[in-house]
Amino acid sequence: MQLPAGARPPIVVYVNGTEQVEGVDYTVGGDELRFSRLLRRPRERFWHRAVQTLAGIGIYNQGDAVDVHYVDRDGRPQVASQVAVRFPSGS
Repeated sequence: MQLPAGARPPIVVYVNGTEQVEGVDYTVGGDELRFSRLLRRPRERFWHRAVQTLAGIGIYNQGDAVDVHYVDRDGRPQVASQVAVRFPSGS
């Protein structure tokens, strides 16, 4: 997974709201995060979107949500929520 542009340590990663441990749950390599377990791809379904729009009812997605807390180039704390995770083709 690509880190946000300009991300600097400290980097804290959450998957589905649970803090992950660097070196156990993920590693940082250059400008990428590599997870030790396979993350689930979010599934966007037409009916989920239709129900949310027409009835105003939220439906929980079955995929993993990744949030990254980091410091930007100017030293300000930042949060990237629902970060896009790249999946190998065919997964």
